[in-house]
Amino acid sequence: MSSQPLIGQTLGRHRIRALIGKGGMGTVYQAHDELLQREVAVKVMHAHFARQEEFRARFLQEARTAAQLLHPGIVQVYDIGETGSETEGLLYIIMEYVPGPNLRQMLETLQTRRQQLHLSEALLVVRELAQTLHYAHRRGILHRDIKPANILIRPEPSASLPFQPVFTDLGLAKLLGKGITTPGLTVGTPAYMSPEQALGQTTDARSEVYALGVVLYELCTGTRPFPAETLTDAIRYHIGGPRHHPRQPPPRADLLGASQRQGYRPTLLPFHRRQGRAIRPRPAHRLPRTRGSW
Repeated sequence: MSSQPLIGQTLGRHRIRALIGKGGMGTVYQAHDELLQREVAVKVMHAHFARQEEFRARFLQEARTAAQLLHPGIVQVYDIGETGSETEGLLYIIMEYVPGPNLRQMLETLQTRRQQLHLSEALLVVRELAQTLHYAHRRGILHRDIKPANILIRPEPSASLPFQPVFTDLGLAKLLGKGITTPGLTVGTPAYMSPEQALGQTTDARSEVYALGVVLYELCTGTRPFPAETLTDAIRYHIGGPRHHPRQPPPRADLLGASQRQGYRPTLLPFHRRQGRAIRPRPAHRLPRTRGSW
């Protein structure tokens, strides 16, 4: 079944209103819960995943785990559902609808205006994301695909920002593991992968520290430290030797005044003191955890 004709149809009690976006695992729609009278997001898994018995079993397990996460920095999972038979039906997950853009879209908007986040604001965004990941890590859950496109911007103030950065797809990348047929699809996004993830080795919280370091670099500079578009690119940069250092960030005029802002310690500046430790090749040399390190 094509995804586009779903607009205007219902899945359970949810009427599909609009397309939000498409990703490696599925298509996300805005929908209306006709019983509870609220907007929700519906992620419909691609048909070639839904037909695989092992994927369906993992999907149920991971959805149950994700539904236990109650944190303002994580998109809440409400329900899951399926339609039709196991070979011809749809497999979908009902989630909280966040009406704002994602962080990637926010950065692109700033770039078109020739603007960037202030350094202090970039640090606050990453600190909040780190606290959210710490909450998930304590419950044994890794995100595995941290990138700006998987961070939504809720248009409500957080404790320290005029908006709330919110992780989506937390833990869902785990679905694409051993035994799942995923032609041409990589688990994670190469430009944000730690060396151990790119090389298919065991990952842990320090791998997420690495990805956060890449996000911080991008928030502060408008570019990524390694221009990796494919998994092959990522592996080449990670094992390519000393000539493949992260790109030097351009100077920022706001670096000089940031330490004078209330609530910021000069030891956190310039930003690369933390960011540089976050993206070191060896996990043992990185910041040891997400919380309290930024």
